[in-house]
Amino acid sequence: SNFASLDRWIATLEAQLKTPIQFASPSAELHVYASALIAVLYAQPAHPLLESCVAHVSRLLNSKADQNQRMKAATILLAYCSLTCEFDRGRRLVAAMRLLVQSPDVADIIRYSWFEWLNYLHYLSGNYEEALAALDATDNLGAAFATPYLRASSMTCRAHIASACD
Repeated sequence: SNFASLDRWIATLEAQLKTPIQFASPSAELHVYASALIAVLYAQPAHPLLESCVAHVSRLLNSKADQNQRMKAATILLAYCSLTCEFDRGRRLVAAMRLLVQSPDVADIIRYSWFEWLNYLHYLSGNYEEALAALDATDNLGAAFATPYLRASSMTCRAHIASACD
C-alpha cells in the first residue's frame, strides 16, 4: 500500500499540534492523537511526531474519554507496540487495559481488533500460548460477524504459530 497521500495531512496536523489546542472533550483529543499515531506509524515511521503521539495516547487512555474511544486508541497503541517490537510497553498496555477490554460497554468489533493485535504482539515476542488465547478470543467474538477473510486470517495465524512451535 502507498501511504504517501497522508504526507500532506501529517504536515498540516504537525503544524496544528505545535500550538496549544483546547479540545472539546477528552474523547476528541484522544481521537486526534490516535489518528495521528496510526497515520504517522504507517506513512512516516521515522517522523518525530510519532513519539509525541505515543505519549499523548498513553496519557489519554486514563482520561474520561468514551470507553470505546479509549479501547480503539489502545488498539492503535498496541499495533504500534507490535510493529516496533516494543514488547515491554505492549505488556504494560495489556495490563492497563485488562479491565476495560472486558467491559460489556466496549463494542465487540473493537475488542476483536484488540485481540488481533494482541495475538500479533504475543506471536512476535514468542509467547505462542498467549497468541493462541488471543486468537480464541477473536474467534469467539467474531462468530457473529466474521467474514471468510477473517476466518482465513485466524487459520493462517494458527498455522504460523504451529510452525513456529516446531
